[in-house]
Amino acid sequence: MKSVYYNIPLDLNSIMTLHDVKQVSLADSVANFMHLMTITKFEECKHDPNFGCAIWDHDFEVITNMQGFKERIRLSMEETIKTYEKRLSNVIVEINIQQFQSVIKKRRVKNRINVTVTGSLVETNEFFRWEEKFFIGPLSYY
Repeated sequence: MKSVYYNIPLDLNSIMTLHDVKQVSLADSVANFMHLMTITKFEECKHDPNFGCAIWDHDFEVITNMQGFKERIRLSMEETIKTYEKRLSNVIVEINIQQFQSVIKKRRVKNRINVTVTGSLVETNEFFRWEEKFFIGPLSYY
């Protein structure tokens, strides 16, 4: 039996009006979950306080040891993926940090975290790649 996956956020209006809810592919569903995982702070999910990512724990932190910071984020994401995303195998998480100058109002430097997750979709053995970029301090994504 083929699994059915839905987009996040779920279109509750379609459900309430008895219309079909948009379905997405397995890869899109996993990508949606990765996004949800990275924007969720630990203890934010009332049913499981261990769900989330360590990016939020270090949002306004002054980063003095860039390698240590990257490693903490990478290990946190790997652990969350291993625990909660059983549709992926052979997961590799890469964290890169770049500095950007923002010239809106004042000149200031912001750090952008580039997160790349690669692996294999268990169901189809297809290659999977997901990437997201976050500015930290304050955290934002695009």
